[in-house]
Amino acid sequence: MATRGNIVFITEDEETMEEKLNKECIYVHWDMYPEYALTWIKDFLRLPGAISRKYDDSYLTAWLIHYYLTNDEYRSLDDDDFTGIGVDSRVNRWAGVQYIYIIEPIDEEDKNFKITVLNYDLAKYGEYTV
Repeated sequence: MATRGNIVFITEDEETMEEKLNKECIYVHWDMYPEYALTWIKDFLRLPGAISRKYDDSYLTAWLIHYYLTNDEYRSLDDDDFTGIGVDSRVNRWAGVQYIYIIEPIDEEDKNFKITVLNYDLAKYGEYTV
């Protein structure tokens, strides 16, 4: 069974939850349980390119998709399957999305991103820093 999720990168401009949920986002159809998805999301966010562009949400969105599709260790779809990942105009709770990952830039010692994971009903599942 699919465990769907959305990943949205936030700049400093979005302040309310409504603004954060009304941004373009990545839709992933498979294996978005936090125990699994946080592994590859955190690995991506630790890359020097992600850190240097942490305030550039369009760059991070495009490169996270590329990272996912080219990394055989994390990718959970076949080469012929084009339904596993995409871009949506806003967080899409109606499509059976079970988890929403909101990634925001932060400036803390040795930390560059905050990841807030929400359940489909917008209840906070967890918060992590990378």
